[in-house]
Amino acid sequence: IIDLCQTADQIQRDFHLAATQHGFFYLINHGISSEVQQMLLDNTVRLFDLDLDTKNALERNSSLYGYTGIESVTLDPASSKRGDSHESFYIGDERNANFGQLT
Repeated sequence: IIDLCQTADQIQRDFHLAATQHGFFYLINHGISSEVQQMLLDNTVRLFDLDLDTKNALERNSSLYGYTGIESVTLDPASSKRGDSHESFYIGDERNANFGQLT
């Protein structure tokens, strides 16, 4: 659990620990209303319920945002000959030129 009311240094340490030891995290005190959270969940279901051609039209772009299909990503190539059995959709602010780079 990462509490966004902590100091920036503590948040950074918590993110690092979660990413390197657990692979996921849960945010609290982020200020996003439950209505917005529910809208996001509802739209996520709608997105992944789209037909494959429509999702593939949203394929990841040069900024690394967009759709990745089942078996299109292999997170652990040492243990898998095929791609992973999940699909995902990467979102973010494309105005951020440092996406994916730690500062």
